[in-house]
Amino acid sequence: MIGMSNNIILLLENVTKIYPSGDKPIYALNSISLQIKKGEFVIVMGPSGSGKTTLLNVIAGLTKTTEGQTILNNKTLQKLSDNQKAEVRRNDIGFIFQFFNLHDGLSAQENIELPMMIARKFSTINRRQRSEKLIQLVDLNHRINSLPHELSGGEKQRVGIARALANDPQLVLADEPTGDLDSKMAQEIIEILIKLNKERNKTFIIVSHDYALLRKGMRLLRMEDGRIIDDNIVTEKLISNFYEETNNYLLKSLTQTSFPENQS
Repeated sequence: MIGMSNNIILLLENVTKIYPSGDKPIYALNSISLQIKKGEFVIVMGPSGSGKTTLLNVIAGLTKTTEGQTILNNKTLQKLSDNQKAEVRRNDIGFIFQFFNLHDGLSAQENIELPMMIARKFSTINRRQRSEKLIQLVDLNHRINSLPHELSGGEKQRVGIARALANDPQLVLADEPTGDLDSKMAQEIIEILIKLNKERNKTFIIVSHDYALLRKGMRLLRMEDGRIIDDNIVTEKLISNFYEETNNYLLKSLTQTSFPENQS
């Protein structure tokens, strides 16, 4: 077992997840070993089916591993009961979703307070005070009493971010947090997450397909077929290379596309 230093909050050791599928089992994760330090901003990218969402689910204790260990804040998730893992999720992990997952009948403030009520961590007065501070943190205090249907997509995601921080988790997991937003709103959301990372020292692991979210200094994990094939710190050159790869792929796709001739 790799020793955990004080600044490492997440450790995966040879984590494998296999799904039975006839004669040829599917390796959703294949011998993943990974260390995440407190305060890191990690982006996970890769094609559909590469294992990105399975990785998040394993880290959250939502998916049982076939082999290996997942250690979060010195707790080995594979050794915990379902109730103990649920407690870890309530207290140690915040979640941000692509489609927001807000309760339609609750105001923005009440949605933020909901995780605090479930965890029973704060009194009613403290919940109210904390939710007010969190909604200010995401620049949405003017929408504090609005219901989800009254909010734009970007505003809903701001509420989602504030809700993820409700119980002051050490780690925030986000699965395509900008996937349902236009490019302008997506940039606003990623800047809020970067601000929280820098000012609050929150650790983020974000699954995304969008190279436009990359910033210098982030850590980028690239996955393929259940494995981590690259683990790099983002540089300007790396970002430029990704854009060049994308442009070349699009150009190649366009030149290879044939359209049916007009039969009239």
